Amino acid sequence: MIKAIFFDLDNTILETKSLGENILDPVLEPLYVSDLPEETKKGAADALWHTAYEDVFKQFNIPDKLAEKMRVEARKLCIPEGQKIRSYGDESYIATLRVKKFLVTTGFTNFQFSKIEKLGIAGLFDGVIIDQIDDLSKRKKKKETRSAGKTILSGIIPYFRSAKKITIRLLTMNK
Repeated sequence: MIKAIFFDLDNTILETKSLGENILDPVLEPLYVSDLPEETKKGAADALWHTAYEDVFKQFNIPDKLAEKMRVEARKLCIPEGQKIRSYGDESYIATLRVKKFLVTTGFTNFQFSKIEKLGIAGLFDGVIIDQIDDLSKRKKKKETRSAGKTILSGIIPYFRSAKKITIRLLTMNK
């Protein structure tokens, strides 16, 4: 019997490309003005749409100082007032599910919150868990709780410390 379902935000509930091509411009500006090869710049910029920032930095050998400049800009990101974003339209179905539901996402806290708020989906879930990457030095040490009408956790998720005691089935849907 399924007791809970965990949903990812980006590219699962949120149609991430609906954020618009320019949403990452402040983050990409330090990259574009750097001395890195154009091929590296384009590859890293494209990868940031579907790959974790730290993984992109490693994959494309982004120097630490440049990576930090990009992180500084990413911490400031939020969905601009009046900008429309789209989900994949599954909200009414999610609302009918009679199990515990959790929205899980990894990213820069303000940006993730602004996406959730703009979509107006927090109320569909029993909890929203943001694995924040704002300050990687504190990531494994600090747990924060923030409220947006529901319990919101960030940092390491304590429920999974005893992962051997639970069974998690991974279900994927192709649209």
